[in-house]
Amino acid sequence: MKSLKRPLGLIRTATHHELETGQKPRRLRPRPVLYGLGLVTLITVLVMVVGGRDPVQITVVRQPGAAYSQMPDGKLANLFQVRLVNRRDEAIPLNFTVLNKAPVVVTCSSCNEPLKPYEERRLLVVLSFDQQVFKEHRVALQLDATGSVSEIPIIHP
Repeated sequence: MKSLKRPLGLIRTATHHELETGQKPRRLRPRPVLYGLGLVTLITVLVMVVGGRDPVQITVVRQPGAAYSQMPDGKLANLFQVRLVNRRDEAIPLNFTVLNKAPVVVTCSSCNEPLKPYEERRLLVVLSFDQQVFKEHRVALQLDATGSVSEIPIIHP
């Protein structure tokens, strides 16, 4: 515009309102601020969902068939199928502990080798107990390496 000897700013992007009133546009407008807040909210929810998940998914299902079985030594046993999914980048040793000091013995089919990274495994777990000593109807079973706890209902006469 200098070479044509015209005032600066003659050719520019402006709204009709700006040309009539001469006011400068606001720098901080509501729509971009709301879009930014929405994006921050979505990223926060994603981080919470991904970061807050359990390192091991445990699903306990009662084995079909008899509700309980009588063992030769007089104890009762409940048979469960446990599905484990490792969601970590490292192997997890499979050691189960019975919480709340219940007199229950845990026998596992293939717990001697660790759960490999991103592996899914199905195990047969037998919970055996003495009927005269054990009077509760639930047992809390904990996977030692992760601290994941599953409440398991126990059936006995």
